[in-house]
Amino acid sequence: MLYDNVKRIANEKGVSILQIERDCGLKPSSIYHWNESMPSGDKLVAVASYLGTTPQDLLEEKSITA
Repeated sequence: MLYDNVKRIANEKGVSILQIERDCGLKPSSIYHWNESMPSGDKLVAVASYLGTTPQDLLEEKSITA
């Protein structure tokens, strides 16, 4: 869910996950694994800030309706 939310917002902003990782000083592919393991608070805050959102928004489960 966390990775999915980051990816969705990144797509809306027109930025790649790799670019977020580079700009936030994260290891390549680290965000990809956020659905399996929770990142540290500072990493979550950095990515949320980069995307112009809050950590809470990244952690929320979004319901998708057709």
